[in-house]
Amino acid sequence: MSRQNRRRDELRLLRNRLDAERETKRNQDHVKRCGKQIKALEQQVAESDAALQAERTRHEQAMAELNAERTRVVEKLTGLNRALEPNETSELRLKAVMADDH
Repeated sequence: MSRQNRRRDELRLLRNRLDAERETKRNQDHVKRCGKQIKALEQQVAESDAALQAERTRHEQAMAELNAERTRVVEKLTGLNRALEPNETSELRLKAVMADDH
């Protein structure tokens, strides 16, 4: 009985190995047949990745510029909203805060 079981297992393993070899060969043939198209699509993916990275960089730069502008305006607003010093007038404060606009 164990001899029959061993033979069955050997046959099953052989079938599995042969199936795997056929599948591997089939896939290799597929890659060979579609090689040019695969390379072209890989090139398109690489180009898309480069364009995406360029857009990310451009977006980061634009966001940095907008954040800097916002910070500048908030600082002016804070300067105008701050209480006046004892000898300071609204006109003097306005002139001091807005001085960098000219």
